[in-house]
Amino acid sequence: MREIKFLYTSPISSSSFIKPQRLYYQLGDDEYYWDFYQAFDSVGILLFLPKQESLLLLKHYRPCAFLREKKAQSYELCAGLVDKKGKSLEQIAQEEILEECGYGIPLERLVQIHSFFGNVGLTPAKQTLFFATIHEEEKITQGGGEGDENFEPFFLKTSEILDFLKNPNIPKTTSLAYMLQWFYIERMEKNR
Repeated sequence: MREIKFLYTSPISSSSFIKPQRLYYQLGDDEYYWDFYQAFDSVGILLFLPKQESLLLLKHYRPCAFLREKKAQSYELCAGLVDKKGKSLEQIAQEEILEECGYGIPLERLVQIHSFFGNVGLTPAKQTLFFATIHEEEKITQGGGEGDENFEPFFLKTSEILDFLKNPNIPKTTSLAYMLQWFYIERMEKNR
């Protein structure tokens, strides 16, 4: 990963990714407002390499994480924004797998697992989660994402899922934690 150096924060007047708004509503006879931001929906994909008995995760630089704990890295799913008109969630997920991880897989291999709100207090955006099995021979590019993305692949052995989940010193997203639990219950416990 490239070296990270914190510079400064400032207010924003516009953004390509979020739109701050104020919602006015009535509850009974009383009127209220709620500040929120519009943001793109997203997809997240848990990738499984059966021969290696590993899950492919991303160790990602996240500036907001740095503001919280002075640690800028978190472990995440392969993921991307739903910002391409005319494409299905599966097509966007397929493109993200190729762009970020370098694997070209067929659409039918993507299994939709769940969809949920990420932070209902701040945004109505939803994330849809997928699972896919991948194979080394399907690696067709280096991956690595777009120019300003800063992440590296991380292979988690399936035998280490519970230790990884339970370790509070490993920063991880809620969608990753959910999918690791899903994988452990659906794929490992049911196959014992």
